[in-house]
Amino acid sequence: MALNDLELSLMAFPQRWDGPSGVLTLSFLLLPVGDPTVPLGGGPQFAGTTVDLVINLVSGLDSLPSTATAPSKTVKYTAQPPPVAPTLFPRCSTSLWLRESLSLAAKCPPYPPQQRVS
Repeated sequence: MALNDLELSLMAFPQRWDGPSGVLTLSFLLLPVGDPTVPLGGGPQFAGTTVDLVINLVSGLDSLPSTATAPSKTVKYTAQPPPVAPTLFPRCSTSLWLRESLSLAAKCPPYPPQQRVS
């Protein structure tokens, strides 16, 4: 999937690891790439919408996982929005001044060419 096609950003923040029980506690942040009050793709608006997630955990740190890496555990999770979300996002849009809506390509300038430093 091209970066310009992304509609959601998902970030996971490990909070705690209990080695003896094997329990990893995470916090998630799920944000839309654009306006949270407009529909995502063909679905509902982001603000106030429940999102079903499938979390795939891989074991080991020997290499970075890929789409071909088999998960060691799969967990289904339903992200519930806070009750205030449908009213919070529209209020933020009226309080925050934006010049214009930018595409992801405009937000991310081209990476500069690499130079070897001796």
